[in-house]
Amino acid sequence: MTTLSEGNLLLTIPDTGQARKFDDSANHRLTHCMKAVDFIVELTDRYLFIEVKDPQNPRAHTKERDKFIQEFLAGQGDQELIYKYRDSFLYEWASGRGSQANPLPGAHRD
Repeated sequence: MTTLSEGNLLLTIPDTGQARKFDDSANHRLTHCMKAVDFIVELTDRYLFIEVKDPQNPRAHTKERDKFIQEFLAGQGDQELIYKYRDSFLYEWASGRGSQANPLPGAHRD
């Protein structure tokens, strides 16, 4: 099992997949110009791009937390998630990641 952390939250991934933190400078070197999801999990038949939001985090500022909750309930957070997924996918694809048995969708290998 792999355990990943985001703030004070822990995410445990079974051994059936490979998981890694993605939105740090060690794994994503273009954070200055591309958005990134928090984690990428490679399963045998698919990839999971995971973004974690924790509005109950005790370190979250009340004003920001309230704004996030209002936007979430209004369905306005989708656009940011779309950009994060898109940029993360493109970064992974351009980096040539993905196994022969499980290439990223849209990736063609000879």
